[in-house]
Amino acid sequence: MIRKISREKITQLLLQKEHGLTELREVYFDQMVGSVWWAVFKVGKTSGPRFLEIRNTMEAFAKLWPGKFYILVDEDIDIHDSDMVRWAIASRCQPHRDCSVFRTDNPITLDFSLTPPATRRDAFFLEGEETFDSSSLLIDARMQWPYPPLSLPSKEIMENALRKWQQLGLPRLGSLKNPWFGYNLGDWSEEEQDEASIALQSRSADVGDRLKKRRKTI
Repeated sequence: MIRKISREKITQLLLQKEHGLTELREVYFDQMVGSVWWAVFKVGKTSGPRFLEIRNTMEAFAKLWPGKFYILVDEDIDIHDSDMVRWAIASRCQPHRDCSVFRTDNPITLDFSLTPPATRRDAFFLEGEETFDSSSLLIDARMQWPYPPLSLPSKEIMENALRKWQQLGLPRLGSLKNPWFGYNLGDWSEEEQDEASIALQSRSADVGDRLKKRRKTI
């Protein structure tokens, strides 16, 4: 655990100071899978050429670092929560476009997928073309454009529901798992927010009347 925490901080400072990734917010190494083998990086919002620059910088870094899986996610993702990380990969990544597999120069000595145990001692002392293959995978699971809101009730509604739950003396809830309320991911206009507010007032018919006026004859 001490090694994990120190490597997280060292890696974050190295990427921020030496590689110019000022948008990097947090680094997480999963202790359950060998610490450095599974690394998640929380990155602030970027767009345009800078979006790809960050990915390319991470790939160049990963080729020299003794790791295996590198995952980039947005700021709204809890990088300590494996469920949220998997959700980000599933919903914000296209494998053919956002994943890179590449050879690395620093294999992990405790990785038994590299070579059979009987040959390990000799393999790590080989040089040149005789060395065994070692590779890493970079997964860029960041949103490249605005998304619709998360499909859950708003924070205000969920907090009100939580208060009512407690007032009714229902079984105590533990720590609420993120995301436990919906939030805006960019693709949500003021008009849509207004219509949602109207619907919450049990006036869905009014929203229907609005939509009816937008009909176009084809």
